[in-house]
This record gives sequence, C-alpha cells and structure tokens, in this order.
Amino acid sequence: MTTQPQPRKRSMKLTDLVTLTAPTPKSVKVFARPYWTAKIGSKVEATGNDAYTAIEALRKVIENAFDGSYTPHMLSFRGHLGIAWRTSEHWAYMIIDPDGIKKAEGVLTRLRANSLYDAEQETHKHLRSHMAQWIWDGQEEQSSLIEDEEDQQRFTSWTRWQKRYKELAATGMNDAAIRDQLMMERL
Repeated sequence: MTTQPQPRKRSMKLTDLVTLTAPTPKSVKVFARPYWTAKIGSKVEATGNDAYTAIEALRKVIENAFDGSYTPHMLSFRGHLGIAWRTSEHWAYMIIDPDGIKKAEGVLTRLRANSLYDAEQETHKHLRSHMAQWIWDGQEEQSSLIEDEEDQQRFTSWTRWQKRYKELAATGMNDAAIRDQLMMERL
C-alpha cells in the first residue's frame, strides 16, 4: 500500500511578496537614497531605516487600504459641486463649477485632485474652506460652509484682504504697491 504525499503546509508571509531595495552606497552623491524600500509590484511601497521597518511600514499601508470606507462624499454650494474621495493611500477632493457640471453631463469623467490628505476630516475641512473662497460672493465675511473656527477666522481675514485690495486697486495703485500697503496694514 502506497500513501499519497501530503502537501506541506506553508503559510505565506508578506516578505514572500516583497521586493526590498537597500539604500544606495554612501559613495553615490547624485540621487542618493538613504533608506530601505519595500515594494509589492509598482504601486505599493514604503520606506524605513532598515529592511524590517520598511516591511512593517508596507504592512501598515496594506492594512490601511482595507480599513474604512471608500464611499465618496459630495458637497453642493451655490451651484458648485465638491467631491471628496478616498484612494488606497490618501483622501482627495475636487470642486466642479456649474459650467463643468454642464460639460460633464452624460460623460463618465475621472476625478482628479490637486492635493492629497491623510485623513477624511482633514479633506472635508480643506474642501469647505476652498469652496468658500472659490465661491465667495465678494461681500460676506463669514461662510456658512465653514465649520472649523480657525478656518472661519482665516476666511474672514482673507475676505477683508480681498476687499481692501479691490479698494486700493480702484485708486489706480499697481499690484506691488497694493501688496506693500496691505503688508503694512497687516489685515
């Protein structure tokens, strides 16, 4: 009687899939890389002071990609649409003006962002402040869109600066002179 060979039980480890890149030698002066890099494929990578910390950082990147929701968030204000979404590594947002919304009607459009954030709430905070400035009516000094008190104070300061700039420009001053004047006024 012959027995069938039993497959070996082997559990895969993250290190089975990782490509490690050592730091460049100290003799390399151009594009020197003083850290270890752990990669899976060409998209997911992390760095560390040694191979172990690079792999642990990569493990955290992978765990974070599976944690939480990827549901996008929308914010509509004065005909503009703000969209915040999550990638596997970051949060991002974009603002679409009414003309952009009309142009995109019936067209599947990619979301493209200019800034990336580490946290959802940070993204929402920046989206609200950016939309408030972008859609500012030229008069208000407070925005109902902004929830954070510090951001509201910055918005108020920004609006006063904008109004004063407009007043000085109406007198015929050039841009450099206006900016010098505003610096002295410390709005």
